[in-house]
Amino acid sequence: MSDDISAGVASLGREDDSTADTYNLIGELKDPLPGVKLSRAKLDTSGAASKTEKSRAGMITIAPLAFKIQSDSSNTEIDKLRSDFTAGTIKKWEYKYATDGGTVETQVFEAWIGDLETTPNLKDGTFIMITLNPNTMDKS
Repeated sequence: MSDDISAGVASLGREDDSTADTYNLIGELKDPLPGVKLSRAKLDTSGAASKTEKSRAGMITIAPLAFKIQSDSSNTEIDKLRSDFTAGTIKKWEYKYATDGGTVETQVFEAWIGDLETTPNLKDGTFIMITLNPNTMDKS
């Protein structure tokens, strides 16, 4: 797999268990790539005497991110994903993709695995479908 993210390759990395802020590549992401959707709850601040509903911004919610990853059976990160899923572990993740202009965007976030599916190793390799439920999101 090419490491040149500006060539249109997108990737997902899982933070190394022993080295903070070092991300181990899980594999190349396949279409469709997830967008980062943020939403905010509405808190009602209307009083009993109010004739108009009043509200203010509440908590921010980050929608789950679903990824399709091409990997191979020799990738040791797959076993770590299964362990994270089983334990409900919150890990740091690094999502990299190139924009139309070739600029590399990096999203770093903490999340737990909501769904994990692997396909049999076929001629095109192993595919991993993973849904991450973010708790934080930082744009690098």
